[in-house]
Amino acid sequence: MIATNHFIFVHMFRSGGTTVNNFLSEHFEGKMIGYHRPRKMIPASLQHLPVLGTIRNPWDWYVSVYHHAINFGYPKGASTFLNWLLDFEKLDFKNTIPYLLRIKDIPQKEKVLAYFPNTYDWKSIKIDNLTKSDCEKYLTSSYGFWSWLIEHMYCVDEKLADVSWCKTNSLDEFHLLLEKFNTNKEAKNKPITNHLNSMTGHNSYLQKNVPVPRKKDYREYYDDETRNWVYEKDRKYIDYFGFEF
Repeated sequence: MIATNHFIFVHMFRSGGTTVNNFLSEHFEGKMIGYHRPRKMIPASLQHLPVLGTIRNPWDWYVSVYHHAINFGYPKGASTFLNWLLDFEKLDFKNTIPYLLRIKDIPQKEKVLAYFPNTYDWKSIKIDNLTKSDCEKYLTSSYGFWSWLIEHMYCVDEKLADVSWCKTNSLDEFHLLLEKFNTNKEAKNKPITNHLNSMTGHNSYLQKNVPVPRKKDYREYYDDETRNWVYEKDRKYIDYFGFEF
């Protein structure tokens, strides 16, 4: 979560947030007030500020989460939610995604839960910042992980409202979003670029190649069955945002 004088950016995992965080820190004197901090935990003194968010096509998002986990040294040498969920077993995509869509129950639940901390760490930038309690809520949810995480990060009183969104396939349009708040005009011509992109096969943060680079087109990871799994589990927000496969 980045706070500026004009708005707050809430950073959802694997949705272009690192790129936006860096841009806001550089051009808007944005202050980090909690890595992956949910909207419902905005400090009271800042709750008057409008909220911005980025959102990624769920079919693409699940591929990104999968590669983030299977290359768990990427981008910052940190393991992630999915590593813990699968007890670091490296499965192929089709055998992984059922655990992110609540189609299969995870084995050894107590062992998995033991990986998760009991409290949030607002200072570290190497973690998903999901607690044991959050994981338990996910495991009893009927949603896929994408939808569950949207509600975890952005809902207040179980409602998703009053968030200004930018889709990650057009991050350059983030400038248009910023114009709504009459913010830094000089930053308008500054490009928003992503330097941590597994699709290049190289991790610029660690200065080395990732072990398993992803294919550029997320559609190559799906068959009809897995594509439909995502729609069935994430239909509510797929339709809300107008995403298509």
